[in-house]
Amino acid sequence: MSSLVSVLRGLVLLGLLASCASQPVATTRPSPAPASSAPASSAPVGSTPASSVPASSVSTTDGAGPSTPAVPSLTTRPLVPPVAGQQLTLTGTIEEGVEHGCLLLTDTATGRRYNLTGGNPAIIKVGVKVKVVGVIRKDLMSYCQQGAIFQVLTGTAG
Repeated sequence: MSSLVSVLRGLVLLGLLASCASQPVATTRPSPAPASSAPASSAPVGSTPASSVPASSVSTTDGAGPSTPAVPSLTTRPLVPPVAGQQLTLTGTIEEGVEHGCLLLTDTATGRRYNLTGGNPAIIKVGVKVKVVGVIRKDLMSYCQQGAIFQVLTGTAG
């Protein structure tokens, strides 16, 4: 009896999958931007100021389905992540990570999270607002499980 129920369940599932497969899939593509004589923006590629285009006024569709509102990007983060060994200056307040002893810094300029290692322990501690200079270390491993490993070369509080 249980094998008959299993077979019936399988047939029902197969029927549901077949009906889903036969339905057309609507895809949306962004419309090409109209040509205008307005001056080019100096904003970074891939970012749109939230105040310049209301989300409800823009929509994209390919004609196969309902219109989908386009949501402008609310970020000005760089599209390319920092490269290992590249010297960076970060600012923010040091936070405790999920693992004991892990110190994290979310850079106020980019919003990227870094796992801090090294630096002066009198300055590099939880709750301190800092400006640190250092490098990304892809050749190191950490048990912290959060953020890119950032070796602090110099740091100042405040």
